[in-house]
Amino acid sequence: MSTHSVFSISLVLWLLVFSFTGCGSQSGKVPETSVANMQDVVAQILKKDPSQIDVTKTLYALGANEADIFNIVMAVEGTFQVDLPSSEIGETLGEIGQTLTVQKLAEVASKQPKTKKSD
Repeated sequence: MSTHSVFSISLVLWLLVFSFTGCGSQSGKVPETSVANMQDVVAQILKKDPSQIDVTKTLYALGANEADIFNIVMAVEGTFQVDLPSSEIGETLGEIGQTLTVQKLAEVASKQPKTKKSD
């Protein structure tokens, strides 16, 4: 299966999940962009316990592949209602996987303005 097909399938699945579950906040409030909350999002995508997520390791070092990285970025943007600029997280999925940590992800997300919720 080509990389493009994997990303297309991941995008469709993510959009389906997102449309049924909302932004990940059950109370209607946007969760805080803390390291612990990012750790939970990454753990969920990687199907690991949050305690297994070392927030100082890169996403690749945590076992993420490019589809996981795509899903992590989409989940963070949706859950925390932010746009993550590629200039801060990386230009390609490979670059993101090699350089981005959960700690850095929380730092970048916390500096971004909240996007409008599209209900």
